[in-house]
Amino acid sequence: MSKQLQAHLNAIQSQKLKKQAILMLGLAGSVGKTLFASRVLEEIRRVEPLDAYVADTKHTALFSRFGQRGVDGRHNDPSIGVKLFDIRNPEERTVIGEALASQSRKIIIDFPYDSIAELLTMLDGAENFMEMFSYDDWQVTIPSVIADKKSLESFQFLKVTFPEARHIAVINKGLLKEKGLISLLPEIEKEIGNGESMTINQLLTKNIIELVESRPFRDIYVPRDERINPDGGWFPLVDSPLTNRMDIMVVEGFIKETRDEINRLFP
Repeated sequence: MSKQLQAHLNAIQSQKLKKQAILMLGLAGSVGKTLFASRVLEEIRRVEPLDAYVADTKHTALFSRFGQRGVDGRHNDPSIGVKLFDIRNPEERTVIGEALASQSRKIIIDFPYDSIAELLTMLDGAENFMEMFSYDDWQVTIPSVIADKKSLESFQFLKVTFPEARHIAVINKGLLKEKGLISLLPEIEKEIGNGESMTINQLLTKNIIELVESRPFRDIYVPRDERINPDGGWFPLVDSPLTNRMDIMVVEGFIKETRDEINRLFP
């Protein structure tokens, strides 16, 4: 075995052994941050436990998709649903401490997109914020969804503000095209350099987004390669709300490309 391959395998093994705190932060809205968080949650929970939190009581899409329904409505257990709290409420800020005491190897926290400055003020700066995680041996990973100039600037800001964190650029290429901003791609790629990244090529239609407002993607569609019969054929979906052929093709591509990249980036 070559030294390069051995080093790569060692790096993968090291990554697997670490506890990962996946923090969804950003300065830009409407770029797909929470939608990506939903895919991360959905894919990781297919293979291992993950505790999930939403730190924003005004934007609760992640909570709506994954909160467990019970007699009292949405369930607030982070290990099976999503725990909702308000990071701006001092009495609820202790939930972060609860998250760090999790027995799961991975946690995800979706913060309000416009709350970074306020968050750092509350927690006495970026250094103390990071120390809070490292004290309990959590590796902080910050995926930044990039779909316009402001979200690119957010990615730059987060790298400077949290240099100890692991940063992943998530290029929402489909949305860049929709916004007429594909010319920004070379600048994005230059900023990423040799850093970690992934690309989302599919652009979700309004109909698809409405269908997943309160449920995970696999509640509306399961990719063909996950529906294989013993004879090599695939079995059809029953009662899928997706009826438009183009929507089916988009969701098929979206789930598969994000599934494979999430599995690669969050082993």
